[in-house]
Amino acid sequence: MNETFKGWSSTLESIEDTSTNMLSAFMLNCSTQPFKHLRRLWLNYSNIVESKLVSGMNYSLKGLKQAPALEEITLRYTYVSFADLDILHQHCQQLHSLRLEFADIANHPSAPGQRFIYDIPPLHYEPTEAPNLKSLDIVSSHIGSGAPILHYIAVKYKHAERIICNVSNIIQRSMSDTYREQAVVLLLSCAKLKQFDCNLFAITPSILRLMDSQGIDKIQKFTIGLSDDTENFVVLCTSDNYKLELKDLTMKIGIYPNHFNDILLNLRNLTRLQLINFGYPTIGASSEFEEEGYGYEEATMLPFDVLLSGLEHLEIVELQGFFISMNNVEKTQHNVKEISINECTFESFLNEEDGTLFSICNYISACCLQLQLLSLNGYWNYDPQESEVNLKLFDHTQLTRIEVFIMYSCPYIRHIDEEGAETWFEIQRNEQDYQGFTYVPVSEELPSHVKENNQYFTIECKDSKIFYAEKVYYQEPFLF
Repeated sequence: MNETFKGWSSTLESIEDTSTNMLSAFMLNCSTQPFKHLRRLWLNYSNIVESKLVSGMNYSLKGLKQAPALEEITLRYTYVSFADLDILHQHCQQLHSLRLEFADIANHPSAPGQRFIYDIPPLHYEPTEAPNLKSLDIVSSHIGSGAPILHYIAVKYKHAERIICNVSNIIQRSMSDTYREQAVVLLLSCAKLKQFDCNLFAITPSILRLMDSQGIDKIQKFTIGLSDDTENFVVLCTSDNYKLELKDLTMKIGIYPNHFNDILLNLRNLTRLQLINFGYPTIGASSEFEEEGYGYEEATMLPFDVLLSGLEHLEIVELQGFFISMNNVEKTQHNVKEISINECTFESFLNEEDGTLFSICNYISACCLQLQLLSLNGYWNYDPQESEVNLKLFDHTQLTRIEVFIMYSCPYIRHIDEEGAETWFEIQRNEQDYQGFTYVPVSEELPSHVKENNQYFTIECKDSKIFYAEKVYYQEPFLF
């Protein structure tokens, strides 16, 4: 290409290009002067024909020598190899932020072949370090077969403070073990690292402890699944750094650790908590679990008032499969915004002085005035008193949606408005969805046993629209 480009070399600071012919590559390669003030480059190759991606990428990389002051580069929907990254940093030595989105990342072209399909051989060469890079983000990208990406990062980006590597690959167990070994090398090599997140392997307690010892404490979101080591939870809750930084915790496991309820309260800065118990939602513990020390009975019991009082910053809480109890008659206000309780068993607190019962419904009515969304699905393992299954929500001015389904004992909903007028609804289970249900207004007289046996749940609020929306049917007009 013999054309020249003479514009903007002294003024251009940022380029974003998503064109079908990558005009930015032409500008960089054909400029008569270097772009000394160009700091940011954002290239989206999604509109480039796949057969032209490699040559187009090579042309763009060649042009980077005209942009020595670049500090931030984002590449989307392209192919890039370790060799390409080496060229990129050779031309852009001031680069401090690199982001690869939806990219295919391949090993160096000179790398030896794999011995078998899931083999990840060690890095075969020593790439030149990029000492100024502080932030590396690899997002929704695909790591090519046999590419030791974490080993490359460990050698190339020793001064990085943030490394995110969340890829779209399906990782086999043998590969996960290899990537975990590479991660150990990375964590020891990148001494200035403050934030590290990677989905190429399952986090283990030893990895968490290593990260903690290296000062990598910016873990704000963490998930523990069925196949993960539950000791991760103990490490998170006992590390002075982690327990202050963590804001979002999800646990979806079958057996919760010993003293789970007490340890959880160490995470006092949590704003979102999701706990799903895949074990049996009952307080009965089998002798097998007791002998092995799992503490199953203790772990599945959650005192709801203690949970919210101990986690004062909690805004969203989702619980499933637990035994929800109350430890006291609580009056302290909490700023929780969303409560979702599904398939749980409820038990109220018995005040021995006057014999009154204090339930989770009473707690929500008195202490959760900032609530916006509420879902309450479960059952009492005894016939609850009328006062236990009563939500008083006149002061909950931000509440926009309620779903209540108390199985077995409360097949009806009684709504009471500000003037004391009552409206009744029957709860009907959806045939196609076991967990689904609908509220149907009661137009006829209630069966006598409903009131006599307290077989209803009371919601006191200004408008029933927060839990019931009348169906509106539309009919298309006939066309003649």
